[in-house]
Amino acid sequence: MKAILGSLLVGLLAVGVAQAGDLCLDATNASNPPTDERPIIILRGFKFPKKNKCKPFAGVIATSPSRASAVTGAACTRFDGTGVSFSAYATLAPVPAQPPFIIQEGVELRYSVTVAPTGKDTGSGLLSLFQTTSTSTVRVVTFECHNAFPDNL
Repeated sequence: MKAILGSLLVGLLAVGVAQAGDLCLDATNASNPPTDERPIIILRGFKFPKKNKCKPFAGVIATSPSRASAVTGAACTRFDGTGVSFSAYATLAPVPAQPPFIIQEGVELRYSVTVAPTGKDTGSGLLSLFQTTSTSTVRVVTFECHNAFPDNL
């Protein structure tokens, strides 16, 4: 019985240690609050892919006003490890009607992010937002942000 409990405890500890933190892509550049053009994208349980590898991600996006969101996409690391490219698609839920009863519609956003790693999961680079009539590009930094934000903003 002790052996079974010990094995179970070791297994649970290993799972806890193996869990990745969230990766934040912060384009606010210290401006508050985050916007569609300068968001904070939170990738759940994500770490940079290894050299010459790609991996999918899912998460949420912080913008103002805060609303339910979803972000999906993929990230690929260059063969030499000098850059990580992200392609992200975000959806923001409609904002419920409030006085003066104007409903803010749901939003679909497309981002491209290129980061030069400066550490294991840190880096800096550029984030581009693709809109129907234009593209805007701003600086972005990445860092591990485990449990720094609610489950869905």
